[in-house]
Amino acid sequence: MGTLGKSEAKHVIAFTFGAVLMLGLVLTIARKVRASGPAYTAIDYPGAVNGNSFATDINDRGQIVGEYQYGTDFSTQRYGYLRSHGTFAPIIYPGSLWTRAVAINRNGDIVGDWAKGVNSGNGQDFGFLLRGGEYTLLQFPDSDSTIPAGINTNGDIVGWYLDKVGMHGFLLSGGVYTSIDFPGSAAFTQAWKINDNGEIAGRYEGATDGKYHMFVYSNGIFTAVPDVPGAFETAVVEGGGFNNVGDIVSQYCNVKSCSLFTPGTVHGFLLSGGVYTTFDPPGSIGTGAFGLDSFDDIVGAYVDSSGRVHGYLRTP
Repeated sequence: MGTLGKSEAKHVIAFTFGAVLMLGLVLTIARKVRASGPAYTAIDYPGAVNGNSFATDINDRGQIVGEYQYGTDFSTQRYGYLRSHGTFAPIIYPGSLWTRAVAINRNGDIVGDWAKGVNSGNGQDFGFLLRGGEYTLLQFPDSDSTIPAGINTNGDIVGWYLDKVGMHGFLLSGGVYTSIDFPGSAAFTQAWKINDNGEIAGRYEGATDGKYHMFVYSNGIFTAVPDVPGAFETAVVEGGGFNNVGDIVSQYCNVKSCSLFTPGTVHGFLLSGGVYTTFDPPGSIGTGAFGLDSFDDIVGAYVDSSGRVHGYLRTP
């Protein structure tokens, strides 16, 4: 894997929203000192069909999880992987035909979802926890589908589930499942990540505008996160990242047609200290950002001009 480049077309948008995003966070982890600006490294699973792969999360030890294409259809035929110290290992839930590795914590515990068939994402998905080489099934009670998306050092897990009403976020802590629904949302809430402070970030669909917006949930209180200024819609692609100092990554679109495969419409962003920084890896026509560590190393996926999907690591 080589460095793709250290320059980027970066657009920094600053705004002030006071205590909206501070949430009493205290910086407890020293930032790494970087010698230069952002750099990108390709994260591509060896031998992935059509070269398609995602990077979905990174922990503070530099371990990365993601997904790769093993069949002819990337939308339904994926397996997970772990990249540790430059070595890739597949993650395949026993008996599954479709597995996604979505998040990893500092201890190396991994969560994701799997299915017995290839038609996944709209029901009949089940969650898993992979710890010490052992898989544990995760399923929100009476749900049609369960997708774990984040895990912190304490082993608390967040994600979302489907039922007959709609989509709901959830927290699994101490063996107890709790629903998370943003107040007034259009029956659509996803919890993305939980940090070591117990704070949760995710997205919801607005009941009046039908658009996706972000939130932070801390100590029983929901805080709506301001959208990317000037964006048509924020958090448009499933997934995002959230670290221990409250920084968030995800993606936004600048026009109504919001698709990673529609050139120039979807871009990654980092929200840190009340400042939005937008970015695209070199050669990208569409960028998603799904995970970050405590040092703002970001992982995600981008689409190139040939329509292939690549994982990436962005270092500040």
